Amino acid sequence: MSDFSQTIVDAFASIRGVMGVTVVYRRGSDLVELTATPGSTEYTTEDVSGFTLNKTTVRDYIIAADDLILNHAKTEPLEGDTIEEVVGDERLTFRVVYPEGQSDQPFSYSDTSRTQIRIHTILTVDTDA
Repeated sequence: MSDFSQTIVDAFASIRGVMGVTVVYRRGSDLVELTATPGSTEYTTEDVSGFTLNKTTVRDYIIAADDLILNHAKTEPLEGDTIEEVVGDERLTFRVVYPEGQSDQPFSYSDTSRTQIRIHTILTVDTDA
């Protein structure tokens, strides 16, 4: 890993140390507990004349790419996977999604070295923790 990539990894680790939340990433019966930095992204869909048709805000989670291990293998997020986060006394479930009309995958890498993944989600279920 280059010095630059290591600097990025260290910076994101520092951010997770201050702003990170514990989440459970699930795909079927496979799961992994991760520390993620929550965020959000707003997407706007416009027609050809520039008229806004739809505004969508998705909740994002930024994780270290090397931490997403399911069934003993490093993997990338897939649409339909879920992320669970406990907020106060509620367990919130977010479904991994493609941002409508914005992307061909439900995540993006946050750096050129692909050490950090920004996962796009929407709230689906909230239950008592």
